[in-house]
Parts: sequence; structure tokens; C-alpha cells
Amino acid sequence: MDRRVARRYLKQVPARFGDESNDAHVGATYDLSETGVLLRSSRIYPPSTLLSIKFILPRGKMAHCQGEVQWAKRVPLPLTRVIQKHGMGIALSYTSPEYHQFVKELSASRTGEAVLSRQSSQSA
Repeated sequence: MDRRVARRYLKQVPARFGDESNDAHVGATYDLSETGVLLRSSRIYPPSTLLSIKFILPRGKMAHCQGEVQWAKRVPLPLTRVIQKHGMGIALSYTSPEYHQFVKELSASRTGEAVLSRQSSQSA
């Protein structure tokens, strides 16, 4: 059963991230939503680590987020194209207005796809 409460979008967005105020590591999203991201990188933090993330959005915009690593899965480099679910699943606890706007634009560009809300998932 899928426990997600927000619609995920397959979108690769470059990111700089790290624990506390350090954003020395680079990666990219595989999918993202209002409440979480799957972040892929050669640097994998263990679950429960709090991360600061800066997303480099289209047209040179920057979005700042913070979140907690929920799960982490490292795979050997030759298998990264075969195994889709690797990296870190991060639950976002803070998202900047720029991030909200970006996800809203992704949602609007997907006409006909319903966005799953907390209310509709709780009533199911």
C-alpha cells in the first residue's frame, strides 16, 4: 500500500545538500512532491539525518528546503541505471515559496491528473 499523501512528479532537478548549513554535496531529484523528494547522489546520509537542500530550478531560480532522511539505499554504480529506487527518500519539513510554486507548475502541466490530498486518502 502506498502511504504517500501528495502526488509525485518524475522530474530531475539539480540539488546541493548537506547536514546543518553545509551544502557541499551535489545530486538530483528523481521524483518530488510538496511533501518529499527522492534525491540521488553518491553521498548517502543515514535515516533520521536532517538535511538542508537547495534546488536549482529552471530559469536560474533557487528553492530552499529542509527535511529528514526517511530511508537510504546505496547501489553499486553499474546498477544505478537498472535499480530505479536508490538514493534517499526525504520528508520535507520546510519548503520555500519558490519550491511550492515549482510543484504547482508541475501539477498544472499535468492536465487530467488528479492531485491526491490528505482528505481523499483518509476517506479511502
